[in-house]
Parts: sequence; C-alpha cells; structure tokens
Amino acid sequence: MTKNKIDYFSKKILRKRGRILDKLSALEKDLEGLQHNQPKDWAEVINDVMDRETIMQKIEAEKENLRGVNEALQKMIDGSYGQCTSCEAPIPEARLRALPLARLCIKCQVVKEHCARQAC
Repeated sequence: MTKNKIDYFSKKILRKRGRILDKLSALEKDLEGLQHNQPKDWAEVINDVMDRETIMQKIEAEKENLRGVNEALQKMIDGSYGQCTSCEAPIPEARLRALPLARLCIKCQVVKEHCARQAC
C-alpha cells in the first residue's frame, strides 16, 4: 500500500479513535454521576442498576472498538495494514474505505459469517 493511502487511512482511523475516546469519556462521566446518585426508593435503585449496566455495556463496546483501532494503527506501523489476517491476501481498497478497521477480505468474512450461523 502506498504512503498516500496509508496516510489517508491513518487520518480516518485517528479521527475514529478520537470519537471513541470522547464517547468513553462521556460514558465514564455518566457512570460517575450515577455513582453519586442517592436513590430514594426501590424503583430508583432498580433504574440505577439498569442504567449502570447499560453504560458498562456501552463502555465495553467502545473499548473493543478502541482495540480494533489500535490494532489497525499497529498494522500500519508494521506494514501489514490492508492484509487479510486469515488468508493474507490484500483487502480491496473499496472495502477499507467503507470499513477502515476491516481485518478480513470479503471471502474470509463471508466464510466467518457462514460458520457463525452454522456453528462450524
């Protein structure tokens, strides 16, 4: 992959990283706000627990997204960005433009999804 393309994708991925970090910060503030909330009755306790669980799930999802971003950035550093992690074929640029964090080529992604549905 050319340096210009790497620069294009790295900027796109770094912007995504910034958005993820902003979301994580906001979610952590929301969680902190809940921890300082003093519920008055059981309904509020249950509501707080459910809110806390929802926020924790969102935090975990964003942390997973951040791991994907960091992995893509590391691949740019080591020169393997845009290479399928399964078959090592190049991932088409159109796929990377749509999904800059794509780890698999379309063929391997289809096989993975088929196996997930069929419990391979």
